[in-house]
Amino acid sequence: MEAWQRIHHIFEEQGADNAIFVWNPHDRSFPDFKWNAPELYYPGDGYVDWVGLTCYNNGTSYPYETWRGFNEMYIPIYQEYLAKYPNKPFMITEFSSNELGGNKSQWIKEALGSMSHYPNIRIAVWYDQTDGKRLYRIDSTAAAKEAFRQAYLTLII
Repeated sequence: MEAWQRIHHIFEEQGADNAIFVWNPHDRSFPDFKWNAPELYYPGDGYVDWVGLTCYNNGTSYPYETWRGFNEMYIPIYQEYLAKYPNKPFMITEFSSNELGGNKSQWIKEALGSMSHYPNIRIAVWYDQTDGKRLYRIDSTAAAKEAFRQAYLTLII
């Protein structure tokens, strides 16, 4: 928290007014203990321009993982952060779905089709990588790529 505030002060001291500060915890804390809760790291409203929300549907590439739907992940964190940070705009700084463990095409349709239910989310960024066994790439299959294209078109029309 103090390091964040110091960096923010350096930007101010240098007159840098073309940067935004996005505070972005993950929806799950590791380790998952009260002393590691994200709000304990919040540097304060004066140091944060946007609040980021990051959730991944890890799928079932590893035995300890489970398939999670978009709304299953985002409804709780969105409501929690609206209560804690009501004066900040939100962005989904990273979101993605694995290919294994469910229907990624349906997941994408749910995700993009649900965006209008989260009016404080102004930006969403898809994490487009392969992470070990997790196939997060938007083009991991032709069906996933087409689902994203179709769902995106409904957003901009």
